[in-house]
Amino acid sequence: MSDVVSVIITSRNEEKNIYNLLKSLKLQTYSNIEVTLVDNFSTDKTLEISKQFNINIIPHGKERSEQRNIGFTNCNGKYGLYLDADMILTPNLINSLVETIQVSKESGLYIKEKILGKSLFNLSRDFERQFYEESSIDAIRFFSIESFRKLGGFDENITGQEDWDFSQRYREKYKTKILEKFIDKKLIIENKEFYNQFIDLRKIKSECILHNEINLTLQQHISKKKYYLKTLNVYKKKYEKNKSFKDQFTFGGRLRTIYNSNNFFQLFLKPHLTLLFIIFKILIFFKIGLYKKYD
Repeated sequence: MSDVVSVIITSRNEEKNIYNLLKSLKLQTYSNIEVTLVDNFSTDKTLEISKQFNINIIPHGKERSEQRNIGFTNCNGKYGLYLDADMILTPNLINSLVETIQVSKESGLYIKEKILGKSLFNLSRDFERQFYEESSIDAIRFFSIESFRKLGGFDENITGQEDWDFSQRYREKYKTKILEKFIDKKLIIENKEFYNQFIDLRKIKSECILHNEINLTLQQHISKKKYYLKTLNVYKKKYEKNKSFKDQFTFGGRLRTIYNSNNFFQLFLKPHLTLLFIIFKILIFFKIGLYKKYD
């Protein structure tokens, strides 16, 4: 029998997104999946929709770090995957993750992400995202549950940078890599009625997470970033002497990460998107006050 993969989802008032994520989990080619939704007392239809699927539901509040720890404490899997409610998985993703981790020496995997949406803001963010793959700005999402527990899970004193904190601690003790797997075109076409709602299938090259932020505005993005800076001083005390901290929280550090990326040449192939993401990044850093703090 195949090993159990425990998928932990955190949610609060996600009625617009939760069906799509749970549907994409139902479409997975890997069958031995245990799904747990840790819900922060939603007042909309999140739970009503979720109950249509065969999943575990745990009502638990506070922040994502604690919710995720609760989920992994109550799971039975050999491997773990944590997701946000606005994510959608390509159909062979979990199978590819399991196959990769079983034949490699790594115990933790990064996953490629594609940000959905046709606005200039979302197009620029999707373009920018590729330069951060497997860097300190990326985060490990799939791992052995044993290694997760040995590390003590997520730091519950941190909100917003908890995945970076976990990933840095993880890399210090375990080997990691990014999943490199071309999309199974046959499978994605078989389920085109579902996936075509979100993206032109020709644009999906790899097994990945589709980040469904189609309706996210620049102002909403800035508000979310400000909220996640509330525990920044806790994170700073742990990592301010670490090079990764400046890579994450300064514009110069972001440029250095992009320069060291394997995808660096894309800057010259798509200059319009390069200009767009630089403009948006400067604006965002200015609006949330990172320039005066750390540059």
